[in-house]
Amino acid sequence: MQERFARGIQPITKALHKHKRFLHSARDENGFAPRGPSAAAHACKAHTFESCPDKEVISFLQSQANARYVTAVCTGSTVLAAAGLLDGFHAATHWAYVPILEALGIKAVLQRVVTDRNRITAGGVTAGIDFGLTLLAQLRGDDVARRRQLSIEYDPQPPFNAGHPRTAEPRITKEVSEWLKPYLDDAKSMVQRVSENKT
Repeated sequence: MQERFARGIQPITKALHKHKRFLHSARDENGFAPRGPSAAAHACKAHTFESCPDKEVISFLQSQANARYVTAVCTGSTVLAAAGLLDGFHAATHWAYVPILEALGIKAVLQRVVTDRNRITAGGVTAGIDFGLTLLAQLRGDDVARRRQLSIEYDPQPPFNAGHPRTAEPRITKEVSEWLKPYLDDAKSMVQRVSENKT
């Protein structure tokens, strides 16, 4: 399964590297951060955290520190943390990456979306819709966000109650945790490199 994931993400990663302008086109008052596995992987120039923190990406993110909003979804919050942009803030991330975020010195909160002053972060990738609606409400008002929610028919009713370890069967959580272990090991290596760079 991991090989299939890697094969699936390689074309995305190559395309993003070919068009690095995405980094600079994101420079606006509302800030930017990688979100989800592919974008976080791109931020690290691989499909894992093996080469994180990438100095070019970290430098770009640090240059956005005074943006109106500094945001991330899923594992993107660990990249923000590696850049020092979540120091002193509470943040959300994918449930499996909570220990990574905390190892980077960030108070992780197990919520779909966490707003702490101008930092807005979200949990796993599906929380990205909640995040988007939260940010849209901040930017354009609640009614605009409500209209957008209705226009995309965002009315989640998942067929299973297995979206988080607190509700998933223990055996399912164990299987997914084992599948994620190589990625978490890479992320732990990133934490060590970040710590070494700070000393």
